[in-house]
Amino acid sequence: MSEMVERSVRAACNVSPEFQRWGGDEQTELVSAVIQAMREPTEAMIETVYDQSDPGFCDEPGMPTAPDDVWRQMIDEALK
Repeated sequence: MSEMVERSVRAACNVSPEFQRWGGDEQTELVSAVIQAMREPTEAMIETVYDQSDPGFCDEPGMPTAPDDVWRQMIDEALK
C-alpha cells in the first residue's frame, strides 16, 4: 500500500467510525478508487496553474511540465 493510500485510509478512519470497522482490503480499495477518480485534473485546476505560473512555466500542453501531466504523474506515484 502506498504512503498516500495509507494516509488517506487513516484520515477516513478518523472521520468515520463506520469506516474503521471495514476490512483493510475494503478500505484500501475504496481509497484507491477515490484517488484514481482524482487522476484527471479538472479544467479549472489546469487553468489555475497556468494563470498563476511564470510565463515560461509551460508553453504547450503535453510538455513534461504541463500541470495536467505533472498532476497525473503525481497521482500515479501515489497509487503505487
